[in-house]
Amino acid sequence: MNTCQSLLLHPHCKEFLEDLVTGDDSWILYDNATEHAVWIPRGDEPPAVPKPDHHSHRFLLCCWWDARGMLYWELLSQDTTVTASTYTHQLKKLAQTTRENQPRSKNVHPSMAMTALMSQKRRRKRW
Repeated sequence: MNTCQSLLLHPHCKEFLEDLVTGDDSWILYDNATEHAVWIPRGDEPPAVPKPDHHSHRFLLCCWWDARGMLYWELLSQDTTVTASTYTHQLKKLAQTTRENQPRSKNVHPSMAMTALMSQKRRRKRW
């Protein structure tokens, strides 16, 4: 009975929501092109500028955040295959930055985050 009561009260704790880490990934267009001014004599035609090819600048943005803000983000190029080792690497970096930035989270382990991530991916596939 005591265990049930403590579990019912657990979500109402402020620390529970502050420690909750969420992650997502999304394809984005990222173009770091710089434009520059060109002086053209009066009466001359401006030089032709080709249209940018936005499809070649697609990246996968993987980001992780909590109630306080962004914890870790990474841009993966279009030719990168997302595998379990990619997620494992990201979760290790996430655990490292979380340990460095949040003194209360010394016992963050990547396997805990991996379990949460896989359940999130399974739920997303069902929809």
